[in-house]
Amino acid sequence: MNTTSRIVRTLASRFLPALAGLLALASTAQAASIRLEVYTQGRWALIVPNSNLGGRIQWDSNRGCYITDRASRGEYLWITKSASTAAERSNPYIYWSDLSSTGGTRPLSAGWLTAYDYTQTPTSPHWDNNHVRICTVSGLYQQRIPVGSR
Repeated sequence: MNTTSRIVRTLASRFLPALAGLLALASTAQAASIRLEVYTQGRWALIVPNSNLGGRIQWDSNRGCYITDRASRGEYLWITKSASTAAERSNPYIYWSDLSSTGGTRPLSAGWLTAYDYTQTPTSPHWDNNHVRICTVSGLYQQRIPVGSR
């Protein structure tokens, strides 16, 4: 085995695991936090994706609020966007944010974090795969809004 091969193997065995670890840390950092609430059945409920409620509204004593796993077409959404990284806390500005889907995009508020938006879940089936997207100093973050029937 020649010297070049040994050097490459040594570098790969020592530095690739470290590089993989750094990449894993970088990919878990998220820009901004997004909280989604829906007004349904006369009350506000926090949307908790994958809570497997089948569209039901249920009191969650751990969170101290009602929760559901989705929004239905035509229901009103309350979107809270806030800083979640040190860079965002020192530069709390939203460059842009929107409600995005295959049906198009709707601009949401930009400006200072914490920002609030009040909008209606679109009634068209083309908008059933909604995402709230937000761009800050820490990058782009998006959160899917599950849409389905109650």
